[in-house]
Parts: sequence; C-alpha cells; structure tokens
Amino acid sequence: MRAHELDAEVRQLTTARLQVSDERTRAQIADDLVAVADEHENFGYWIGAPYWGRGFATAAARAMVALTFGYLDCDQMTASHLLRNPASGRVMEKCGLTPVQRVTRAHRGKQEPFCIRGITRDAWERWSASGDR
Repeated sequence: MRAHELDAEVRQLTTARLQVSDERTRAQIADDLVAVADEHENFGYWIGAPYWGRGFATAAARAMVALTFGYLDCDQMTASHLLRNPASGRVMEKCGLTPVQRVTRAHRGKQEPFCIRGITRDAWERWSASGDR
C-alpha cells in the first residue's frame, strides 16, 4: 500500500469512527487531527483545543495503531507525552500503550520530562482481543 493510499484510509477510518453528524465539523476534525512522527518516537498526534475531551483523539489514535499493525510491517510502536499532559497519556493508555521509560528532552526552548510509551504487535493483538478498552 502506498503512503497516500494509507493516508486516505486513515482519514476515512478516523472520520468514520468519530461519528460526527455535521459534515463540516467532521472535515475540520480530520484536518485538525494530524498524525506526526518525529525523531524520537514513531507515533504521535495533535488535536485542536475545540475537540479536547470528546474522544476524537482516542478514536483516531486507535485507528492509527490498528492500521499500522494491520497493514504495515511494524512490530512495535512508541509514542511520548509531556508528563504535565496526563490527558495525552490517557489517550495512549486507551490504545494499549504502556510506559517504557521517562526521559528529559528539549521542548519549546527548555528541558521537559516526557513519558515514552510503547506497544508491540503481539501485545496489541492480545489487548485488542481482550476487550479491556
């Protein structure tokens, strides 16, 4: 599967999972929810403040994890969040990611503590089959 095809499938699945009734709102959420991979971990997300606390990040992150393990040759995913942002950590927990380590790294011009979380393909398959979501 080519990158643009996977991107289209992620957007389609993410939008479908959000179950937002207003088409314009759904399109805006799909544009605001951006999957990012940086030099540290291979999975990340950002969602606009108007959509916080409504389950959109969790739905999209779960879709990204499922698509990654379902379609890509990837045996492990990692992500990180600022320790001062427990809501982001909770999104990762809802996707089956568990704490791996804590690190301090530069963030917006200063050193900040981060929690790195991860999940293997085998762990994800067990987690998703268990229904413990």
